Amino acid sequence: MKKFLALLMSVVTVLSMAGCGSSENQTAESSETQGNISGTGCTYDFPQTGFGFELPDGFEPKTGCIISNDVGEMSYGAGVMFGVPVYFNMTEDELNELPEEEYDKIRRGFSFEVFCVKDAGSEEEVKEKIIDNLKIVYGGKLRDGDEEALETLKQIHQEGEYTWYSAIAQNTSGDFEGDNVAEYNAFYDAADSIIASMKFCEPYIWQGSEAGAAVVFDTVDLNGTAIGSNDLFRRNKVTMINIWSTTCGPCINEMAELQKIHEDISARGGAVVGLVVDVPVGNNMYLQDAQDIISDTGVSYINLRAWEGFTDSLSCVGTPTTYFVDSDGKILGDPILGARVSEYEKRLDEYLK
Repeated sequence: MKKFLALLMSVVTVLSMAGCGSSENQTAESSETQGNISGTGCTYDFPQTGFGFELPDGFEPKTGCIISNDVGEMSYGAGVMFGVPVYFNMTEDELNELPEEEYDKIRRGFSFEVFCVKDAGSEEEVKEKIIDNLKIVYGGKLRDGDEEALETLKQIHQEGEYTWYSAIAQNTSGDFEGDNVAEYNAFYDAADSIIASMKFCEPYIWQGSEAGAAVVFDTVDLNGTAIGSNDLFRRNKVTMINIWSTTCGPCINEMAELQKIHEDISARGGAVVGLVVDVPVGNNMYLQDAQDIISDTGVSYINLRAWEGFTDSLSCVGTPTTYFVDSDGKILGDPILGARVSEYEKRLDEYLK
């Protein structure tokens, strides 16, 4: 898929297109981690959030398309999953062929959102969990309309330790033109019937790479300098590896703070290292974008280009994802999914003591 799809949210995992069980992975971080995930088998399938649906009879988008944005677990270990179908004002082929300089022509709208909560408590507790995790996904704050949508939150299914909830988004038909208005409104108006006929399955929960596993690689940085894991990690007691992409807004927004963390921990034997998933070794398509971001954010810490098979040692379903390793290159603790500066600082304090 084109890079604009990553702008749907900060932690983008699988973008499933219409077509039974089909999926398109946005960036390298998700391409090797999904494995054989069984979902509901529906045309619009959200295996990481554990639901799927078919469109009502007689309704098939022709001037636009619907994309399944299956975010899944929004914060590592939080037990709160999220999926949302998104209506675009262009067909899938038109979106894929659109030049980057024309991305401002893209319009999108939502009908409903689905949350799956593990071990759900009271309605108030569930809403609080969802709000906390939405803030993580969207870089520390809710989006416009989130609070209003959560006022419509209702339980739609319960099975075992998982409970699913729906929330109705605000109607944004005013953002569309021509035939897209009618198509979007048909999709929006069908929310209740779609939700009522949904199928559910146990969500696929990403586990991340295990603590104690060794991270070994030979790659280059964004300037082409050769860097090996052995030499890089033994310079520091603890190295924080921040996995990011050039299309991830929260990734970029936290970089100035990561630079400050890097400076603050250097005297204590710590360092921050970036790993850019959409600038793999041998592919320069977005290299200039990454270099420009580094320059604009004032970052001086090392940023690595993704090596082939990097997810074998640093499993990743979205950006940003952050790991910590010791001087032998062995992973410390669990990864952190999402932009969470205060959690980075807390972990570093713990590991550097």
